[in-house]
Amino acid sequence: MHKNEYILNFIKINHTIAIVYKFLVIIKIKFLIIVVQNVFYRELTIQIQIEKRFIIAKF
Repeated sequence: MHKNEYILNFIKINHTIAIVYKFLVIIKIKFLIIVVQNVFYRELTIQIQIEKRFIIAKF
């Protein structure tokens, strides 16, 4: 009986860890996507500003 309880508790703990781990992985992926989008957006805006200056300088 005691051994079975121990095994059940162990399974519960492992299950909880698995859920938390999945949750953390999802958060990390979302965070990475946001960072990549921000960097890409910044690069894009810088590129547009450079092109605007270039066009203004041309005329």
